Amino acid sequence: MELQGLTLDQSDPLYVLITQTPDINSNTTGSTARSALVNKVKGATPGRHTELFSSGKLFKDLFFPNYSPVSYEADVVSNTSLDDNWWSSVSIAVLCQSMYYQTSDLRSQLVIDNINSAMDAFNVTLREKAVKWYTHVLLKDYMKYAGDIQSAKNGYIDQICTSKWVTYKMKQYNYGTWLNPSWEEFHHWIKLSALGASDDEINTIIEKLKNLGLRIFPDVDAGAWHHYFVWYSPSSIDHNDIDKDAARGELEDVYMPSVYGTGSYMNEENSFEFTASDQPGEQYRSVPSSSCFSSRTKVLMANGMLTEIEQIKVGDHVASPHGPRSVMFVSTPNRNGRTLFSINNYAGFWFTATHPFINAQHSSSKQPYYLAHSPLQLDHAVPTLGSKGIGCLGVHTRLVHSNGEMEVLSIQAQQADGEEELLYDLILEPDCTGLFEYFVGDEKMQFLVASEIPSFSTATVTEKVACAIILNMIKASLKPIESMKSSMLSQQFNHKIQMIAFQISAGLLCNAAQYSTPAVSHTERFKYACMNFAEYLKDAAAMFLSQDGKYNAAAGEAFAHLSASRLFYQISSILDLGFRKPALMPAKKDWMGLSVLSIHTHSTSISDMC
Repeated sequence: MELQGLTLDQSDPLYVLITQTPDINSNTTGSTARSALVNKVKGATPGRHTELFSSGKLFKDLFFPNYSPVSYEADVVSNTSLDDNWWSSVSIAVLCQSMYYQTSDLRSQLVIDNINSAMDAFNVTLREKAVKWYTHVLLKDYMKYAGDIQSAKNGYIDQICTSKWVTYKMKQYNYGTWLNPSWEEFHHWIKLSALGASDDEINTIIEKLKNLGLRIFPDVDAGAWHHYFVWYSPSSIDHNDIDKDAARGELEDVYMPSVYGTGSYMNEENSFEFTASDQPGEQYRSVPSSSCFSSRTKVLMANGMLTEIEQIKVGDHVASPHGPRSVMFVSTPNRNGRTLFSINNYAGFWFTATHPFINAQHSSSKQPYYLAHSPLQLDHAVPTLGSKGIGCLGVHTRLVHSNGEMEVLSIQAQQADGEEELLYDLILEPDCTGLFEYFVGDEKMQFLVASEIPSFSTATVTEKVACAIILNMIKASLKPIESMKSSMLSQQFNHKIQMIAFQISAGLLCNAAQYSTPAVSHTERFKYACMNFAEYLKDAAAMFLSQDGKYNAAAGEAFAHLSASRLFYQISSILDLGFRKPALMPAKKDWMGLSVLSIHTHSTSISDMC
């Protein structure tokens, strides 16, 4: 009987070692090897949730509550030469990738191109190490057939490097009975590697077998077999490996307790926390950029003069379609490498891709009110602008200017030159129009634009009062915040500011609700709802003070942004519905958005806003 070209008895363990190969269709060894790698990624999840008064849960426990080590996982680091920090980096990237595909509120802030690039690089590195890892697992499974390792290796080589064995294999090939030859040859090299043969030894054996007449298939030839990944399927680790396990933690609405009483809930809070500043995933998240102009952009003032926007001060009066308007905030964010745009070659007039211009054709029911170079980004930054329509600012669109309207004939782009610079936007005092519009441009032409703030022109009385409350609340908090702003990084605040926003929401608004009933007039509601706002804000800001008196977690602009984003509908509900508890309100997807970065303010009378 021809025993597969070998001079061994079928009962010989070496015979079994040579002839036994994992099933290509149900490779339990490959599945075990890959499962250990995926589980290593889960177990390497770094960091823990931030809590106000205690040490928070490990992110590993939040996203993978059922995690436990699996077979061979403890051997991964030593057999791949990839340390725990490397595996933690993979865990961060794949979790952020999973969050991108599973979250809704956070998704627009995740930089998916960077995430995918990182995962591609991680998988390239892992595939370079994967064959060594598979060899280790295969050795564990086949060790019982090896006996003495050195003797088994020498015997293996002696048995296959013979004309008899080569003749047998080529006869199989010619008759079409050699099934999956690349798979079998690859596993010969892997088993030899597991028995201690070096890559050079294996390549030498491959060349010897070719000289004996064996057909070696290109994908497992000398120098190529390390890149044969049929055993490793799928051949990349990505979000699909963790989505099911991580979904609950990523999407969970987390209860935020309040020192004032009833707490509140935050959508996707664990995901926001994981990608917050100073947390593992911060590098893959970008808060929506503000809409602004270059420093030399001219602003049409109420007296008809033109002033460069960088010279505008709080309290200055600018021209608007409805008369003079006082400047409440001056936003001065960094450019941060963003491309700026201009239209019709107007000199010195550059704007960001998300700044809203007024569409001269908006009176048509089919035309949007606003135009922006990147309308989707603007809709993400200030969601409520979309209710009036946001179109693409392109060639042949028409814009309102100070003396009529004009067609856009060309659009110019200006790439950042590496030098950091400030950009500018103006936030105007609210008035009865509910609009925040002013004119900007160059010496020859000034176009009508909107501040990056929701339009209230179609708002109900309750909504206007709620907006006035929010704006006054922001203004009341700015003076102490500005005095501490110089020590902060631009995005260092997000996770803690969200926590404090919900602290205010739960404590402040529940308190305000006690003074509000549906029968009370809007004026009285406004009076009661405003009660103790400044005091609550001071208490909230105090939570972010470090021992040296610096505001170490948030910049004032982000506090304003998140407060406005989360509080508007809760305030409106209190005004309209009396003793309704904000914590029990259903989740809203169309929160009011207010993105104000470096800001300056002055005091104003609340009654003037009404």
